[in-house]
Amino acid sequence: MTAHSSKKFKNIDVGATVLVEVPRVDRGPLDSKNVVGKVIEKKNELYKVGTSFGIINDWLPRNAVLSTPGDILNETLPETKLPLRKIFAMSSTFGGQGIKQCNCKKYSKGQCLSNKCNCKKANILCNSRCHKSLTCANK
Repeated sequence: MTAHSSKKFKNIDVGATVLVEVPRVDRGPLDSKNVVGKVIEKKNELYKVGTSFGIINDWLPRNAVLSTPGDILNETLPETKLPLRKIFAMSSTFGGQGIKQCNCKKYSKGQCLSNKCNCKKANILCNSRCHKSLTCANK
């Protein structure tokens, strides 16, 4: 079984650029499936991967990383350790997993003027899921 696995998944060297597959529950409906990273350390067939937003907390098995040709990630990597979900949310153009919306239409006629509004607190604009056609100061 080990021999079959080693044939299927080739060895990745330290410093190689890889794609880390993000689980479906951690990404939004329009997000990509992978995050670009670089192998920082290898121990017992597990890999420590750094991205442009930080180092992934967990050690990743060989089947969770995909080797890519070339050197896509040329910049220096920050030393902060973060979970994969947070790194992916930071790299996502759509904000990562979940859809933020507020419940301000129940209170104060949907004005969203204070930080009690979930959307205003997250520095995003209210959308049609929040208020539908009601007026809002944060649209």
